Amino acid sequence: MCLVSLRVPTSRIEGKDRGHLTSSERTRYRMGELGYIFQNYAIIPSLTALENVILPLLMQGGARRAAEHTAVHAPSDTIPK
Repeated sequence: MCLVSLRVPTSRIEGKDRGHLTSSERTRYRMGELGYIFQNYAIIPSLTALENVILPLLMQGGARRAAEHTAVHAPSDTIPK
């Protein structure tokens, strides 16, 4: 299944048909609901690791301070105890 390219999804995601989403809705879905594991280190080399994590949060419209908090604390908050 491909949500990153120009293709329209053809299968269900989380039990819901995502094929009807507009391009901007797919973009919002990708930014807000999906995580990525980059195999080719698709980061911005001029930014720090923290800034590379913060950037997508800012692109979603988040405030800088909240994005910094999420970037610093989310990884430890998501580790099962």
